Amino acid sequence: RVSGAELVAERVGLAARIAAADLVLTGEGRFDRTSVRGKVVGTVARAARDHGVPCLVLAGEVADGLVHATAAEGVSGAWSLTDLVGAAAARRHAADSLTRLARSISGQWSQP
Repeated sequence: RVSGAELVAERVGLAARIAAADLVLTGEGRFDRTSVRGKVVGTVARAARDHGVPCLVLAGEVADGLVHATAAEGVSGAWSLTDLVGAAAARRHAADSLTRLARSISGQWSQP
C-alpha cells in the first residue's frame, strides 16, 4: 500500500517538474487541515518546499487561519474562489473564476 498522491507524483515526475519551476499552483475544492495530510495538495506543497519553490493553493473555499498552520508543509499562500466571486458564481462559473484567480495570484508572484 502506498499513498495515491505520492504514486502519481512519482509517475508524472513531479519533483523534476517542480525543480524547474519558479512557482507551483495546486488546489482542491476545500482547503482545510486535512489537505496537507496525504492528499495531493500536501504532496505537491511538500515537494515544492523541498525544492525551495513557493506553492500557492487555489481552492473553492479556504478554512480560516489555515495558511499559517500549513506554512511548514510548504504552503506559501491560499486563495478562495468564493472570496473572489461568491459561492454561487464560483459554482456556476468555476473555470472562468479559477482562471481569473490564477492570473491575479501568479501576477503578484511573478519574478522580474
